[in-house]
Amino acid sequence: MYQKQHLSLIEKCLEHLAELPNIQVNFRQIPQSLNNEGTTGILTIASSTNSVDYIFRILPSITEVEAFIFSSSDQIFNGNKERKQIIVTPYLTDSIIEYLLNQDIEFIDSTGNIYLNSPAAYVFIRAQNSSKGRSSSSFEINSTTLKIIYILLKSPSILEAPAQEIAADAGVPLESISNNLKNLYYLGYLERKRNGGYWIVNYTRLLERWGMGYVECLRPELLLGNFTFQQKQKFSLIAPTIINLASYTNFLIGGELGVAIATDYLYPQSVVIHFSGNYDLIVNKLKLIPSPQGEVILMQQFGTQNAYSHQDVENIADPLLIHAELIKENNDRLNSTANRLFDKYIEIKRLYA
Repeated sequence: MYQKQHLSLIEKCLEHLAELPNIQVNFRQIPQSLNNEGTTGILTIASSTNSVDYIFRILPSITEVEAFIFSSSDQIFNGNKERKQIIVTPYLTDSIIEYLLNQDIEFIDSTGNIYLNSPAAYVFIRAQNSSKGRSSSSFEINSTTLKIIYILLKSPSILEAPAQEIAADAGVPLESISNNLKNLYYLGYLERKRNGGYWIVNYTRLLERWGMGYVECLRPELLLGNFTFQQKQKFSLIAPTIINLASYTNFLIGGELGVAIATDYLYPQSVVIHFSGNYDLIVNKLKLIPSPQGEVILMQQFGTQNAYSHQDVENIADPLLIHAELIKENNDRLNSTANRLFDKYIEIKRLYA
């Protein structure tokens, strides 16, 4: 059974979570035989996109050592690693918040500091009592942030360039660059240099956040529609026509056909076409009609860097865009190909980030 002070802490934390838009929260006790003095339980956070169960640990106070032990423990819940973990505590200092963010340890305290990073929700909120001057501020990874993240992943060295260049390449307002880079720093994705600039702390972790955010936020914004052919035919028969059209039309080939071109591995069954401008030409040329499950997906390009710049592979979307499209399907066939794409085109960027 939970002690009285634990119940009070949980209730306060649940109140803060309940204030988040489009989020439903529930908690339940776990069997007493598995519970450590009433300090653990299951917290379920649900949104319109997903639902995630957390094992939560109540800590009366927390130091960096305790946070490290929490993150590395194999016995939080009878050895069960399938559920995510989250710290529930009365109060977090700014230094501990920074440490937890850098370690990607999720948390909530009774004053309203919240960090969630899961398929159900991505939330970072600093409570009003934060001494860092970021009072009552919350940071959500939105489409603008994701476009910036994409550019950083594509060209990590662009962090050395003026903000105007980053804004132009990402296709976002110039005034959004400073705040987004600062927030990516506070979230632990970037680190500061002595000269005031930034560098990417963990390329793989930022890539994971890009993939998740692309599916949740950016892709729905860029999606123009799904289409199929007026006359049913095997995709393999029309693929050469799409490749030929791309050579003189303003679009990039992505998705399954794009990765097939890039890796010479997959037998494609669909294509994602990234447009810049009007897409009526391709619709007419390929004789497409709207279809919710169509094998031709049309996407709007953003910024100026959606193409893969390599002389040996022309007219395809950048591997970062193709990779994000493949992993969203959670399909063994596509995941295997996504890994090949990563090894061939993306891993090198991680090594030199």
